[in-house]
Amino acid sequence: MTAVDAPPHADRLRRYGADRVTGPLAAGPAAVGGPFQVVVDHVRVSPEELAQLTNYVADGGITAGAACPIREDAAGGVRSASLWVLSDGAQLAKPAAGVDAGKLRVHVAAHRRMAEPAAAHGDAGAGRLHGKTVLLAP
Repeated sequence: MTAVDAPPHADRLRRYGADRVTGPLAAGPAAVGGPFQVVVDHVRVSPEELAQLTNYVADGGITAGAACPIREDAAGGVRSASLWVLSDGAQLAKPAAGVDAGKLRVHVAAHRRMAEPAAAHGDAGAGRLHGKTVLLAP
């Protein structure tokens, strides 16, 4: 798996399972080992960066975005999918079982009081949180 991010994040991404960490996107698909059959975007990026992702997908491949939809390319047969998690206990049972079994790890970047969600959103939007935030009940 290839991950694209800034050098300060390389060790963390390797711990997540990336074989190769490279960047930046502006360098083009060949510079990061692409094009790829699948491109997954798990972070919020600028609209300009988001528009670039389709260029990294090989003909007939697919993009999947967790934050925003990624444009399709009908001429190249590039499809797009959105990744959404519903607040559904049955749907969340499988990833919870993976955490319990030690097969799935969740990187917790911060713990905040329940009264501080705006600060957590601000830190995430500014790129200061690289993982999940746990809101603590009073």
